[in-house]
Amino acid sequence: MVVMASTANRSSRYIFLLAFLLPTTGNAGDWKFTPTISVSERYSDNVSLSTNNPESSFLTEITPGFNLRSQGGKGSLSVDYGLQALLYTHDSGANGFNNRLAAKMHTELLDDSFLLDASANISQQSTSLTGATGTENYNTTGNRSETRSASLTPSWRTRFGNTAQFETRWQLTYTDSDNGTLSGTTGNSLSLSLNSGSAFNRIPWGLSYRLQNSDGNASADRNSSLSGSLGYIFSPKTRLTLSLGKDSNNGTTSGFNNASGIFWNLGFSWVPSTRTNLEVTTGHRYSGNSYGLNFTHRTRKTTWSLKYSEDITQTFGQVNGEDTYLCQGLQMKVPAGTSPDPALCPAPFLINRFYSATQLVNDTTLNKAWVGSATYQTGKSTYSLSLNKSRRELLTSGTRDDSSSLGGSWTLQLGPRMTSSLSLTASHAETTVSQSDDWTLAWVLSRQLSRQTTGSLDVRRVERDSGSTSGAYKENSVSARVNMSF
Repeated sequence: MVVMASTANRSSRYIFLLAFLLPTTGNAGDWKFTPTISVSERYSDNVSLSTNNPESSFLTEITPGFNLRSQGGKGSLSVDYGLQALLYTHDSGANGFNNRLAAKMHTELLDDSFLLDASANISQQSTSLTGATGTENYNTTGNRSETRSASLTPSWRTRFGNTAQFETRWQLTYTDSDNGTLSGTTGNSLSLSLNSGSAFNRIPWGLSYRLQNSDGNASADRNSSLSGSLGYIFSPKTRLTLSLGKDSNNGTTSGFNNASGIFWNLGFSWVPSTRTNLEVTTGHRYSGNSYGLNFTHRTRKTTWSLKYSEDITQTFGQVNGEDTYLCQGLQMKVPAGTSPDPALCPAPFLINRFYSATQLVNDTTLNKAWVGSATYQTGKSTYSLSLNKSRRELLTSGTRDDSSSLGGSWTLQLGPRMTSSLSLTASHAETTVSQSDDWTLAWVLSRQLSRQTTGSLDVRRVERDSGSTSGAYKENSVSARVNMSF
């Protein structure tokens, strides 16, 4: 993949956004600047994931970068940037560079009243859900594009004694991509909320209003939501909440407009101990029944988690990038620049930054997702099982896509600094015109070489049994990676 000058220029705009972020956090406290470098050498026997013409290649990846952190005072700043260079032996024309950026800023311009948040992201993302994807962004499939996003969010909040708190937020967003499907989408969102204070410690209540506009190269959508909530706290462990409101969606197609109308939700939460949490909701929204579930439970040797959620996501929410960690043998994706939940991933190992296999769509989507995991730890071994199942309903085009995965792993602590993980994952993806079935077998040996250096050895087999877009393919690869900070 060759990075053209126009792409570099567009990426530089987001990097230069740091010039705005830095001065506003001058009172954020101590600054910490950490240079980083990641170097890996990989061999693949089918680097392009081709069905009929597999090509083998050695691949060298060099990613210099830096972390910048500031925390304290009245603000915080985090910047994670890297310039990934990919060098191939099978075809020098495939050599190229990728920018990777995750920047976030928060500052209080007036004490606890006027706040300013900003973010900028550059990442890699798949163009087609059922096209050849691979597990990282080194495969030369032609199924990736660089995505860029930025947001600026001023907010104001004020308290009325212990009676209520009012907050208003205005978020301006911009998203862009090298792929023609998504290019130059702007948006803005205004939200107002009034929530009860400590005077209503038994019967909390809230009122909220949100107005969103999105203008892309293929559609222009406008949606708003007005709602109120009333709760009752039976005890410190048990709470009941009723929400009632109305969605008003106006766009270019009936599918988006039909996700409107009166909605209601009844929620129940139960927290019997610090080890167990249960939240359940049921109601009617987006022209159908609506449900929600969030359950976690921990024992001395096990951790259980099951979550079901439904939400509407506009273009900006699709392109913020993801980091991939190895968590007890299974891959876990989290928003770029964040860390996995320690309860689910006590010893995370970073595999890849800012790459998402989720298909880019220039659309507002209704997402319905199940996420479940279970772990069992005994001695030096940890056994894990994970389940993911999601459906995206594209409200503008009226189509949908589905994806699911089931994975298991065995992680063995070989020493205080060395871990071995063996995992097997099967996945399925489907759109209205194509589908694919994949499985991945991987063994990763990771070691903490020093306080600032980690190393890993990765042996992996990827196989697609069927794929109406890309066809079936197989890949065997082995790689060695060193991550260093200074």
